[in-house]
Parts: sequence; C-alpha cells; structure tokens
Amino acid sequence: MSRPPAVSCEGAPRDLGLDQGRFARHQIATALRGRPAARWLDRWRSDRGRPEIRLGRDLGRYFPHMAERTAGLSRGARVPERSLWGLLAEEVAAESGALLAVEGDPAGIVRSVRSPGADLLVRRSRPGEDFRSIEIAVPGLVPALAGVNEHGLVAAASWLPSAPGSDTDPCRAPGLLLVQDCLQRFSGVEGALGWCQRRPAAGETTLVLADGSGALVAVHVTSRDRRVIQPRDGLLAAPHGAERAEALRKRVANASSRDRAALDAALGAEGEPANLRIHLEAGRPSLGLRSEGATAVEWLDL
Repeated sequence: MSRPPAVSCEGAPRDLGLDQGRFARHQIATALRGRPAARWLDRWRSDRGRPEIRLGRDLGRYFPHMAERTAGLSRGARVPERSLWGLLAEEVAAESGALLAVEGDPAGIVRSVRSPGADLLVRRSRPGEDFRSIEIAVPGLVPALAGVNEHGLVAAASWLPSAPGSDTDPCRAPGLLLVQDCLQRFSGVEGALGWCQRRPAAGETTLVLADGSGALVAVHVTSRDRRVIQPRDGLLAAPHGAERAEALRKRVANASSRDRAALDAALGAEGEPANLRIHLEAGRPSLGLRSEGATAVEWLDL
C-alpha cells in the first residue's frame, strides 16, 4: 500500500482549511457519498435528533480556530459545514486504533490507524501565527490523529466510542480536537498538558504528549473530568481503560527490547490493523510511516 497523499496548508485558520479542502475535494466527496444532503439553514434549526448540529455549535464556542479552519475546509471542498461536522461525529463514534508509547531518549510513540491510506492525508500545517507541524489527518477533518510540531512536541490521540447518554454532555466537540490545539500552540508537554486539563471536550479520549526534554505523559479526557496518566514500567497504552490497550502494554513490558520497533511488533501481534503505523519520536520534527507490507519506516520531514 502506498503512503497517503501529502498536502501543505498555510496561513490563517480559514486559509489552512481552504488549502486542505481544495486538495482533498474528491476524497471528501467520496466520504460523503450516499449521505443525506445538508442544507444551509440547518445550523440554525433545532439540534434534536441531529447531534452534528450541537457538535458544530460547540466547535465554534470552545474551539474557535478549529471552527474557522472547518469553515475554510467546507468552502474548499464545496460541501456544507454540517456535512463535515457529521464526518467528525462519525469518526469519534467508533473505537480508534490503539497507541503505544515508551520512555527513552527520545520517547517513542507508535499509533495504529484503521483507515486505509487512501482515506488519510499527510498534512503539513503552517499557521500564520502559530507553530508549524506535520500530521496524519482524515481528509474531511480538521484535527490530526497524531503529529509533531517544529519544536518536537508530539501529540497523538486514541479514543473509545461515546457511552450511552453522552448526548447530554455539556460540550459535544470531541477531545480529538485537542491534538491540533496542542501542536499549534505549545513547544513542550507542560503547556500542552495544562491546556488539555482545562478545555471542555466530549467523548472519552486519551491524548499522549511527549517532548525533547524526555517528558512523556497521557491525559484521559472525558466531558466530566481529566485524569493525568504517568508511564507504568516506562510504557503508556491507549485508549486508557481498554482491555486491548492493557494487553498491548503487557506484551511490550515482557519483550526483550523496548523501542519503536517493539511497539510496532506488539500492535501487529495483538491483531491491530496493519493498514498504517504512525511512528513519532519526541524532539524530532518528522513523521514516520510504515505502510502495510513495508519492512522499514519512511520518515517525512516537516
């Protein structure tokens, strides 16, 4: 399988989205095929029975930069914003690929991706006023699944499906959005961790953060609380609380070596999908990808 296509996005938040939308217009149209058409007036109508409307409203309320970027994405792809809110809601409604991280010099992170490469993008983000980053993203979504910025701060997310009754949560914008916030705003773990502990977000998301100083930590984000998780035996596994994540952690803990290759091997041994593995090293502003069938990791520079 070939690696995902790459796009460069530059400028103000709306311009970043516009670049992505123009580049990925065909991929986004394919993702939306067969769905009911969204209408322009939907954003002002009742959100009863339409959770994506509430998500869109909370996106603008709590994540204004991401909302602006989504507006640009909508314009570039020539699709209604509500359709993109729906894609984001669908993405976090299903369990994500797992993630493993190991302490070291540098700390290493490997995340499994369930989508085929054709449904992903390598994205180089160059915000006008914030930090540059390289990421893996879904073509129709603004937040990255994982990435690293110019200062070597690594951020990656894994999540569990929303629990029944979560439609009453005070915020419907998902915790996945925090990945992009961290990459564009912070140079190190301390600031990013504080941000993740304060910002409203929905769902049940585990964010793993690492930087070149050797710091490695995770924060478990739900609509009601935040839990900071330190490495155990030098390892972190996500999504936090998932049985398969704990099985992955134990496999690496019992392995003869602890590096990114061991993390990758553990993901394969436990049956995690092999469509794509994202490799990240704290302090290194490059994105590593290992596609299905490949033996080596391909590194892409920021």
